[in-house]
Amino acid sequence: MPGDVTLVPGGSPARPGDGRRQQGHGLLDLAVGEVAVAQDQAGGGGVGPEPVGVQVGDPHAGGRGPGDHGGAVHRAVELDQPGDPGPEHWQGLGAKTIQEDAETSLRQLGVERLDLYYAHIDDRATPQEETVDALATLAERGTVGLLGASNHATWRIERARAIARAGGRPAYSCVQQEHSYLLPWPDPGQVNLVSEELVDYAAAEDLTLLAYSPLLKGVYARPGEAPMPGYDHPTNRARLAVLREVAAELGATPAQVVLAWLMRGEPPMIPVVGASTVAQLEELLGAVDLRLDGEVRKRLDAAGRHGGDW
Repeated sequence: MPGDVTLVPGGSPARPGDGRRQQGHGLLDLAVGEVAVAQDQAGGGGVGPEPVGVQVGDPHAGGRGPGDHGGAVHRAVELDQPGDPGPEHWQGLGAKTIQEDAETSLRQLGVERLDLYYAHIDDRATPQEETVDALATLAERGTVGLLGASNHATWRIERARAIARAGGRPAYSCVQQEHSYLLPWPDPGQVNLVSEELVDYAAAEDLTLLAYSPLLKGVYARPGEAPMPGYDHPTNRARLAVLREVAAELGATPAQVVLAWLMRGEPPMIPVVGASTVAQLEELLGAVDLRLDGEVRKRLDAAGRHGGDW
């Protein structure tokens, strides 16, 4: 059962002399110190044979060597994620790109192995057989540990896994999609969200689900502010009201309730969160100890679903 909180340090990269390197050390020290607790409190296990505990993706955050924090820091890297997210800059999932991006990540992180390697955006212009072969080869060589997919349609994930299974080769074992407590109103053709179909598929196939943008750019921390487009509808206004009631009753923040709701759901999901200060990280890690009993969870799950709003 997943029990990890994946941390992506927030904010712009620290530069020499700007006073943020110490802050980066504080984030990393606190995260590494708490991750074992997160795993134990939620039932242990983690993601597959080598759980992803803390995702540290900012090489500018400090000057320590990659081994200074022992084995507690696990690197999760997304393939085909350029600095400019526009489609015209996507590199695709061809064999050459997969190999070169892995080598670049290893070099920049100063490690010999990537614990989790994601296909970040689906590439329908490249035959899936080529993508599966390239990723499986990296896993078989030990260059990467687990393989994951993000922003993929469920049927495409299953097709890729079927290709790998047919050859007895490593396949996707993790799926990372956008997901939070508020319910999205998807655009036509949108495939980057956790859907009921994906939840059912993951449970049947024993896949680990990770939820990115679980706090929806901080909307839970700003009472009175409307959610982002795609989330601003009557159902979610009802859910926000119940969420804030529950948080007040538990003496927690709404963000902590959302993370606990994700980590202890059926199936449980690993939230991928961002923090740019130690105070923010302390709040997020507070979700590890937060317990939602059956009645509280029923209230949260049912909120806004029976009003006929949409």
